[in-house]
Formats: sequence, structure tokens, C-alpha cells
Amino acid sequence: MNKKFKRYVFIFTSFIVSWFVIYSTYFDMKNISKYTFLPNLNELKQITIEDYNFYEFKNTAILKNASKNPIKTLEKISNSFQKILIIEFSDFDKQFTNIKDDIKKTNLDKINYSHFIKYDEIEKYDDGIIIQRFIRALKERKINYFIFPNHPRTETIKKELISKLGEPSNITSIKTYTPNKYFKFLSFGTIIIIMSLYLPLSTPIYIILYIFFHNWSFAFAGIIFSIIIYYKISNKNLIKILPYSVVWGILIYMSGYDPYFIFKLNNIRGIKLLLLTLPFLIFIKNIKNISFDKLKKSDIILLLLIFFSGIIYLLRSSNFGFVMNTERKIRDFLEKTLIARPRTKEFISYFFFFAPSIKGREIVWELSRSLLIVSVIDTFLHIHTPVYLGIIRTFNGFFISVLILTIFNALNQAKKKI
Repeated sequence: MNKKFKRYVFIFTSFIVSWFVIYSTYFDMKNISKYTFLPNLNELKQITIEDYNFYEFKNTAILKNASKNPIKTLEKISNSFQKILIIEFSDFDKQFTNIKDDIKKTNLDKINYSHFIKYDEIEKYDDGIIIQRFIRALKERKINYFIFPNHPRTETIKKELISKLGEPSNITSIKTYTPNKYFKFLSFGTIIIIMSLYLPLSTPIYIILYIFFHNWSFAFAGIIFSIIIYYKISNKNLIKILPYSVVWGILIYMSGYDPYFIFKLNNIRGIKLLLLTLPFLIFIKNIKNISFDKLKKSDIILLLLIFFSGIIYLLRSSNFGFVMNTERKIRDFLEKTLIARPRTKEFISYFFFFAPSIKGREIVWELSRSLLIVSVIDTFLHIHTPVYLGIIRTFNGFFISVLILTIFNALNQAKKKI
């Protein structure tokens, strides 16, 4: 009976998630339908309020420089301006990331992000990389305001962007469309039901986090769902793992679907914990079976490889992960071709589902397979990214992996016949 009920719950969850994807896609398309070019940075009017220098354009304050007291600065500027734009990745944005959860809602309601490229970055990158960067800012992060420095290539880049995105709008015509909040409460109740069915002790913790520590509740739900999928659904069967990871990932996305997360005005906390918890549990389980008295040289090398792979995994999963210029071009090509680029760690993980494990090295297969679950769920914890892009990204990784495996098998069979 319990197993049958769980199946019904998953079917119901899949239904509401499907409806939500259609609903959210409608709002996402409206929010990325327009963009505008502001005057070049050195052409903007500069203003000072209480020793803080910023820019102004048509009753819009544009913040770039660090402030001695960013909360107070936002309070003062909010009282004087109709809209506030924070330049993404600027010194003020780094401060804002640390304080945004403490800002009054009335002030947050006036804030949007703008995307800017530095003079030195234009010197460093070719036009294709720069254009793709602005397209990504609009389509992935719903940033509608573009600012450039005075550079000999600025006008050429703007013309190319217009050819890709259409004519820019006037700044006063840019509006943000906000969704109804009923999906949040529907998903909250559904998550409680799922946790109660599979891991009842986690339910009260989730409820407390959702009500009192809201920003941490998403990562906690992701951790619990990843554990349930791996230990209670399947750790080998992709036909089960992928649908559960996607559906439950979108369910968590739904639980935070409000303007503050959609437009990056609140932080999702605990992402690193989500990425680490399931692999750590698997590592601890396997490490118990290792006899350290009889360690071989190959075992030590394996443990070191796992350790350094874990460090690279964390660094690559951060907002400021290192990306070489060649890799950046490959990423941009994949985005243009596939709409959403598959995640590298998911792409690698699939091959550990297709390839049989090596005796005595099962830990590598188990860890690599677990990365698929946490990575797919993590994809849907980026609530500022349209949910349809997360779905496309996930299934692109799967289908490309299957295609490569099919080609490899065909070549292998042809080689045997020769």
C-alpha cells in the first residue's frame, strides 16, 4: 500500500511540476522580452550622497563602487530614487550579496541588476565571447540593463547584440513581471508529504527551516531528496534516477518561486552542503571497508585522486570558478548550439552508469554516480535561471552521453569485424 501511495504521490508531483513549468516559462519569456542600453559609463551623471559616489540616469541610481556602510547607503539612495541598479560582479555587488537578506523589502522592490563589461575585459575577449556574455545575462539571469565603457569596439558590439536580440527598449518601458505565490505553498506541502513518506525525521526540520530560516530550506530539501533517491529509489538505474532528480529538483525550485529569488535579490544558502553531503556519506561508508594496515600504493594514489578531485569539484561549482579562454569558447559554442550547455560533472557522471565498475574500485563509481543526483538537483536551486533551461541542460547532458556511447560502441563493433 505504501509503495503504491508513493507512486501516486510521484505522479501527482509530476503533474503539478509540469503545470508549473508551463506557468513559469510564460513569466520568464515576458521578463526577458526587453532590454535596454544605458549611456556608456563615463557619460553617466555622477552623484555623491554622504561620501558615496554613484551614477544616475533618468531617476535611476546605478551603484558600482564599494560603500563603507552598504545598508545605510541603500536606505539613503532608496529614499531619493525611483529605481536602483546594481552593476553585476562590481565591488558593491559583492557587498550586496552579503547583506541582501537583511535589506528591507521596500528597498529590495526598487532594486534590479545591470550587466557591465570593463574596458580591460573588452581588450581581453573577442566580440563573440562578449556578445554571448550579455545574451546569457538577459536569458539566464533576467538582467535587462546593459552598460558599456567607452571603447573603440563598443558600438560594433552593440550593433551585433541588436542583430541577436532585436531593437533595445527605452529604460522606462522595462518592467518586471512577478508570479502568483500559490505554487510556493503547493510545493511546500508536497515536499512535506514526500519527506514524511521516505524520511519522516527530516520533516519537522524542514518545516522549521522553511518558516524561520527560509534561505536554508532549499539546500536542506535538496540534501534529503538526494539521499532518498540514492538510497531508496536507485543508485544505478538512470530510468529512475533522472526523473526523480528532475521532478523533485523543480519542486524545490517551486518552493522559492517569488520575485526576490527570481531576480537574485535573496540568497540561497547551503549549496556547498548539498554538493558535498551525499558524496561524503558514500565516502564514509566505503572508507570503513578499507584496511589501512594493508594499504597498497594504488590505494593511496586512489585516495589522493579522490581528494584532489573533490577540491576541483568544489572550485568548479563556485560562482567564481576558474575557466580558461578556450573552455569559455567551447561553452559559448555549446550554448549557441544546444540552447543550454550540459554541466561537465553530469556529462562525466553518465559514463559511470554505462561502464561496469572495476573490482576494488567501486567507490569511484559510487561517488561519480552520486554527482549526477546532486548536480541535477543543484541545477534547480538556481531560481534566478528559467526552469526550462535547467530541464534542457539536464537532458542535453543525457542525450549527448548516450550519443557518444552509441558512436563508441559502433566503432568498437566495426573494429572487431576488421
